[in-house]
Amino acid sequence: MISHAVSHAVTVRARRCAGAMALLPLLATGAVAADGIPAGLKLTAGKVETDAAGAFVSVAVANGTATTFGQIIVSCSFTGGGQTLGTSSTTLFSTVGGTTGNDQVRLMGATSATAAACEITRAQ
Repeated sequence: MISHAVSHAVTVRARRCAGAMALLPLLATGAVAADGIPAGLKLTAGKVETDAAGAFVSVAVANGTATTFGQIIVSCSFTGGGQTLGTSSTTLFSTVGGTTGNDQVRLMGATSATAAACEITRAQ
């Protein structure tokens, strides 16, 4: 039979380990910016283009860390004619440290878009 003191000590150690394990993803990615996105990720967005279906912008995220990110979500808010036309996003999958993930963010129906403000909204 385990005494209460031993049981309590085991519980406290387990909680400490769980807390330390929760920090591992943050430690593995290095510095984290105020917005929660790892500092080693750099977003580049191209020029807004339009076609009969809507607007799109090419995006690239350079992963300057040693971490592989399973998903990096890039969201863009499209504007035109002085108003916001809508927001859309894309997910870059399995972006290995030292590589760049590329894709397009497309907003259907936004044929009058002239600009897009893009940001990394999630990286994990």
